[in-house]
Amino acid sequence: MDGTIRVIATGIRYRTQSINIIANNIANANTNGFKRSELMAGEFEAYLSSRIDAEVTPIGNENRGVQATGVYTDQRRGDLYLTDSMFDFALDGDGSFTLEGAGGGQLLTRDGHFQVGADGYLTDARGNYVLGENGRIYVGRGYIWVSEAGNIYINGRLSDRFRITTVAGGYSGRVLQRCLERSNVRPLDEMMKMIEDSRAFQTYSQVALAADKILQKTVTEIGRV
Repeated sequence: MDGTIRVIATGIRYRTQSINIIANNIANANTNGFKRSELMAGEFEAYLSSRIDAEVTPIGNENRGVQATGVYTDQRRGDLYLTDSMFDFALDGDGSFTLEGAGGGQLLTRDGHFQVGADGYLTDARGNYVLGENGRIYVGRGYIWVSEAGNIYINGRLSDRFRITTVAGGYSGRVLQRCLERSNVRPLDEMMKMIEDSRAFQTYSQVALAADKILQKTVTEIGRV
């Protein structure tokens, strides 16, 4: 019976992790460029049970429940929409804008909602510098125009090119100005998954409670013998 409870506990743990990931998806449904995640499931490797008497007699394989094997990130592009800002950009293709973080490290983002900082450089909403092939992108008070190839023109003169990071290396998509990418989260789908996980969690909890009561009764009855 304790083995049954252990198996149920793995299901409870898995559903709890899944609910947390789904909640994060829903919370970022309106975050530009956000990519939804999903918890992947797999079984623990079964093990062979044996009875030890005069000999070691194999009984059979015993399943040890479910486990999270990893988190899958859905890289499909979200819907694109037009804006009125010349500092808004979207990527129509695989890849990410490259930023310079506060500590000097590089960050990747699909959220192209940029602005010009007090020092004249292009930044994201958190103040991280947007990088081009030549480093930080300086705009100053100039007019910025960006071609679909990612070339950056300041007041009509070629200044730099967006540094777009891809897995394969080399960006073959388009850079769209005055445009942003929505999150690829579908709230209704996520809510359905949340309900499914919540119901499974409740079922596991009820079964675990029933198994615990049976175990308690068994121990009590044995104690009376």
